[in-house]
Amino acid sequence: MMTLIVKAVDDFNNPIIGGKVTIESNSPNFMIGSPLIDNNDGSYQTTATSNKQGIYTLTAKVNGKPLSKNLRVKSGAANPVLRFDNAQRSLVYSSTVDKGQIVKGLPTGAVATWESSNTSIATVNSVGAVKLLKAGNVKITARIQGNGVYNSASASYELNIDKAEPNLNITSPAIINAKWDDGINPVITSSFDNSDASSSNPPLKYAINNTRVATIDINSGRLTQVKPGTATITVKSEETDQFKADSKVVSYNLGRGRFDVQFAKSNHEVSDNISQFKIQSPIKPIPTKAHYTWSSGAKGVVNITPKGTVNSLSNGEAELTLTIDTNDYFEQSSGSYTAEVYSSPNLLEPTVTYRNNGVDELAATQWLPVYTDDDIKVIVVNTGGSKYTKASQLSVALKSGSTVLDSQELSPTSSSTVINFKPNSHYYTKDVYIEVTALGNQTLHLASQKSTRHVPVRYIDPTKIRNINYSFEFLIPDTRDASVTNSRCQPSHFNSTRHALIQPKTSLNIGGKELIIPLYISHKIINANGDSRNVDFSNNHFFTKSGSYQFDNRSTSYAIKEECWNDHNGEATLQTMLTFGDATGYDRFRFKWDGSNGSSSKI
Repeated sequence: MMTLIVKAVDDFNNPIIGGKVTIESNSPNFMIGSPLIDNNDGSYQTTATSNKQGIYTLTAKVNGKPLSKNLRVKSGAANPVLRFDNAQRSLVYSSTVDKGQIVKGLPTGAVATWESSNTSIATVNSVGAVKLLKAGNVKITARIQGNGVYNSASASYELNIDKAEPNLNITSPAIINAKWDDGINPVITSSFDNSDASSSNPPLKYAINNTRVATIDINSGRLTQVKPGTATITVKSEETDQFKADSKVVSYNLGRGRFDVQFAKSNHEVSDNISQFKIQSPIKPIPTKAHYTWSSGAKGVVNITPKGTVNSLSNGEAELTLTIDTNDYFEQSSGSYTAEVYSSPNLLEPTVTYRNNGVDELAATQWLPVYTDDDIKVIVVNTGGSKYTKASQLSVALKSGSTVLDSQELSPTSSSTVINFKPNSHYYTKDVYIEVTALGNQTLHLASQKSTRHVPVRYIDPTKIRNINYSFEFLIPDTRDASVTNSRCQPSHFNSTRHALIQPKTSLNIGGKELIIPLYISHKIINANGDSRNVDFSNNHFFTKSGSYQFDNRSTSYAIKEECWNDHNGEATLQTMLTFGDATGYDRFRFKWDGSNGSSSKI
């Protein structure tokens, strides 16, 4: 760029003021500013530029008339003057690309190159748009390289980048009201309203002003209870290269907790065995910071210490209360349940009567059953009582050792109960006893048991079985025809041969009774003298009920005297052997007979 001045005078060399002066170039490459400025002293001024080196001819005209001489001008390379509207700019950090400033004074067709003095603070692209990276000061420069038309040139401006406000915001409640031991460890949460901060997440730190109330994890913001009270929590976002520090506060109010005392069972059945008694624990364990007290509404049933140790128990029911006392951590609360204390049923030893050979014997030392109704009679006395002591079921068993031979179940009554156990042939030779079991609360497996002394079951001496009758019939049959009976023995050789017989007779008269096992009988004639001889009848009859038996074989094999003559007679003993189980007994009686008249009798 250059300045052109034209001095206009008239023929008398007087300055021409207020005229119209123009300058024309012979080439479009040399450009003259228009209009010219009148300096009011006869001189006129303008600027001119060229976009190409060379020599140009200029013609000046004053009021339309050319000057007498043309001007020859030589134009070298131009010196561009680059500039910005603002030599200094201030921005706040943002991730949004800034458009930058337009460089002015660029020669026509010139393209500037851009640079940043500190690319860690900001970068600039090919059109001058600026990318902010962090806070700081940086110089942004636009340059052009010289050519034949213009020389190299540059311009800069100072860019001051301030840190942005992150706009920290608490997203969790700003006031936290909590209860001790509520099981909640809240986490303080936050966000940034500045979207750039939200993306980059400046580091957060958490602090609490009263660690006697709670502690907080400095990194996660999770609270841990220490003791009821109040505290203030500060959430701070740390200063970074792009953002300023920011902070917010949260109020934390930790009140006393309330422990909800609840029991799984509103009615708890227990036995009066103090060594097995366990107080019912609440559904939730009692917190370690809680102070508690146990109490009983009926100390005569459950006598309990404040810490839950049982001193004594008795049957009945008592309301047991667990109270959480007021302290620094908990407010008062309580809960209760009913303890129902059961005892084993009251049970007296039973009265037992053994029927031996049809006769009842109280406190017998042995059982000698003969008849099917020779039973054992057991009298069980129910002592009754309250629901906590009475029996719910009675069991009476006839036992041998640990083996139950027979048993009966019965529901308890308010009076005594009679039970009968029938005899059985399998009981003989065993030792038996009566065991009475009274079942109380079956959930608690409570029971009482009484047993009598052991009594042997034996076979009776069969001779003691009542109403056995022993007799005989004396017969004198013909030897050749035993069906013929004679009134006396053979009187002469002219008569038939005869023999004398004793036929034993046994009868059992027990009415409608039946024997448990058969009673076996057999007969012999022993200790014979005179004309008699010993005879083994080899019979084996048995009775199980009333009946009679007579040996009726008339063979001479069983004769007390073969070839019996009128003058024969004698004596002997008729023996009846009785067998009852493993017991054997004998009935014996003497008798005599006389062949002369066919008579006989016991003696």
